[in-house]
Amino acid sequence: MSSYEIQVLTVDPVSREVSFQISSRKVTGISKLVQIVVLSLLSVEGKDALDPGKGGGLPSLISSNIDPNDSTEIFAEIARRVRKTEQEILEDQLGSADTADEKLREIQIVGVEKGASDDVIFVRLRVINERGQVFDAVV
Repeated sequence: MSSYEIQVLTVDPVSREVSFQISSRKVTGISKLVQIVVLSLLSVEGKDALDPGKGGGLPSLISSNIDPNDSTEIFAEIARRVRKTEQEILEDQLGSADTADEKLREIQIVGVEKGASDDVIFVRLRVINERGQVFDAVV
């Protein structure tokens, strides 16, 4: 039997932007996987006392020493954090009873866009599960 999570985020069906909205709805399948990916990317290293090295740390990009005008540097750092998160999720799901719909195969970066100010970056992701289903989201 697979585990389940309570829905804590929603994805706009048109813009694909992620927003937080806690619901009592049980989330399964690729939606559960997308929630795990997004929450992992937004989790900052050191937050989990039992696993302090875990977390993609995308929010900490804002206070990092990266030139906001250097798109190559920004993309490289986002790519590093996405790969780290992908590895963490792949390791966590080893031996898991989750279904193929809920297991990650790959995270792809579709694009990175600057927002209206230097402290806003939109990352377009494609989450692919073991079944080959695709879900696009903007974080």
